[in-house]
Parts: sequence; structure tokens; C-alpha cells
Amino acid sequence: MDPLTHALIGATIGELSPKRIKNRRLKGAIAGMIPDLFNLLTYFYLGIKAGHTIPIARPDDYYSNTWIIDHWTWMPWEITHSFLFWAIVIVPAILYFKQPILIAIAYLSHLIPVSYTHLTLPTILLV
Repeated sequence: MDPLTHALIGATIGELSPKRIKNRRLKGAIAGMIPDLFNLLTYFYLGIKAGHTIPIARPDDYYSNTWIIDHWTWMPWEITHSFLFWAIVIVPAILYFKQPILIAIAYLSHLIPVSYTHLTLPTILLV
């Protein structure tokens, strides 16, 4: 799924949240995209390795360069897309900083759809 779709799902969760939460749609949209933001290194690195003038990877680059999954730049993606990371880092951080729980739910709304499309069981459970 693309970041725009994740942002729309997160913003919808924000809309369904209590109205007393300031900027609830924005908080939901950002939380829905956060797991993919950590993968920006991979986009640029693979774009450079693929020889693009503008160093941003294209979707077909991932199919023709499967080695990228074993490269260190892929690790942030593996970590942020883990339910374990969500449970032991994201949720406690949200509770510690007294942020609305909608952020945790919007983050989770990113993990659930992608777990069916492009994650393996070890990635989902453990990093």
C-alpha cells in the first residue's frame, strides 16, 4: 500500500476519535505513515544503485534488485513493521508521553493491511 492510502486510513481513525483531541486527523494521518517513513534510506540507496538520474527507487527496482532485502538499509523497515515493535516501543512511548491512543491505533492500522500483503511470519512477530 502506498503512503497516501495509509495516511487516509490514519486520518479516518483520527476523524472517528473524540473531538477534544486537537489535530486528530493530522495525528492519525502521520501515525498511519510513520512505519514507511523509516524506509526512506532504502528508496534513495536503491535509486542510486539502479543508476537513476533522480536517485529514487521505482517499484520495478525492488523486483530486479532482490539483494536490497538483505542490505542494512532494509532493517528499519523490518523493525517498524513488526507487531512486537508496536507493542513494546510504540504503545509504551505513547502512554509515557501522554499522547492520544489514536496514534497507536493509527500506527496499527498500517501494520494490519500490510501483514496480509507483504510480510512473513518472522517479520510480523519478531524482527
